[in-house]
Amino acid sequence: MKIKPYVTIIIPLYNDKDRISNCIAALVKQSYPSERYEIIVVDNNSTDNSVAVVEKYPVKILYEKDIQSSYAARNRGIKAALGEIIAFTDSDCTPVHGWVSEGVKALQENNADIASGNVRFIFSSQKTGAEIYDSLTNMQIEQNIAERNVSKTANLFVCSEVLIPLGNSLQ
Repeated sequence: MKIKPYVTIIIPLYNDKDRISNCIAALVKQSYPSERYEIIVVDNNSTDNSVAVVEKYPVKILYEKDIQSSYAARNRGIKAALGEIIAFTDSDCTPVHGWVSEGVKALQENNADIASGNVRFIFSSQKTGAEIYDSLTNMQIEQNIAERNVSKTANLFVCSEVLIPLGNSLQ
């Protein structure tokens, strides 16, 4: 049996104490073998209780204090990543049970360096204009890939051998 590749999951965090718990709880219960992946949360100067929430979980916590940007936080995580594959999600996402397995499978079956998947937008109990706009324009993953050749980091898998040489250029 072939050993599954080691995966690093990177989550940038900024003042999201109410949602980060759902994200991490879903990630620690993945169907992928737990000894074959790590979770790195990179706090980006949160002023709420976010870090205290994260500390309750078996994850690595890093800090990006110099640059206020989710991209800078992701870059900080990439520098510490041990994985052959780097997976990105966001603190407001709740990955499905087989998310890591399916991301790895997509890379392997398609002999690809990058794979992205669907992001289902969940609205708050009282939809805001910003949520509606974001759901219609920003999280249209399939359309973004087909028309613009871009994907969102809410659901993105990248082979580290492709990503690491880029250095701090994830933007």
